[in-house]
Amino acid sequence: MEVLEDLKADPPVMVDYVRLPDEILTGRYDALGEKDDDGNLFISVKDTSFIWAVFSYNLQAGQRGDMVFTNVPGTFLIGASFNEWDPRANEPRISEALFTIVSIQRGDGVVRIVGQNASGAELPTAAGIVVADDASYRTDLA
Repeated sequence: MEVLEDLKADPPVMVDYVRLPDEILTGRYDALGEKDDDGNLFISVKDTSFIWAVFSYNLQAGQRGDMVFTNVPGTFLIGASFNEWDPRANEPRISEALFTIVSIQRGDGVVRIVGQNASGAELPTAAGIVVADDASYRTDLA
């Protein structure tokens, strides 16, 4: 597996924003946090909240992507991921493609994941966060 360092994507950075819904519940949402069967925001509440936001367009080889999550609940630390997305299964995909995380930033109600498609192909990409919040501890959501 080769890491490509000299790729010049145009534009060099894709920036997307998603707003989490006011109540974190399992489902599919649009970028404004509204329920939407065709949306790009996927939430799964189990023992923690797993939240995936798919970029509006495939990331080109070498392109950086910034995904900004707003309306993020709580003040807990977050875990983050930046990787290929399988649009048929609507879930993250692990293949030979390499995706790198450049930065994970947490502010009051906001998280920004900065990553790069370091593979040699244009691919669907998503940024994911794991958030501990009130929804993570509710038992009536099972």
